[in-house]
Formats: sequence, C-alpha cells, structure tokens
Amino acid sequence: MSPLDDSKPGTVARVRLRNYKSIASCSVNLRPLTNLVGPNGAGKSNFLDGLRFTAESLRHSLDHALGKCAVPPAGGPFPLGGPAG
Repeated sequence: MSPLDDSKPGTVARVRLRNYKSIASCSVNLRPLTNLVGPNGAGKSNFLDGLRFTAESLRHSLDHALGKCAVPPAGGPFPLGGPAG
C-alpha cells in the first residue's frame, strides 16, 4: 500500500515539473503539510509558481495563466500594458 493512498479525492498527491523556469526536472509527493526547504536559488519559489500556474490554467484558461504567471523580460519590469500582478 502506497503512503499516498490515504489522500482525499480532489487533492493533489504528486507534482512533476519539467523545464519550468529554473527547474529542469522534479517530482514531489505532497502530504497535507509539505515543507519546501533549500538554499536561496534552489527553486522553491519557482516550484510554488508552477503550482500557481497549473491552478490558474485549470481555474480560468491557459492564456490567463500565461499572462498572470509570466516572467518579466531580463533586466526590468514588464513594459506598460504587460501582465498585471
């Protein structure tokens, strides 16, 4: 029996990311309380942004998620009219 078998219907038990921002590949089993621990620059915020991106895609649309979770151009903020935070 897998340790994830006790998850409730509709809960996310595992997250897999590939080629998302600074994350080349990862697979994380989630529990009711999951802590992300690591040094600065390890990808903790990018992992959470991946979850946010997925939620926005499912809740609204892919276009909406792309606008809301997009990465600003290198060297500065979005130009006028770019994604709003």
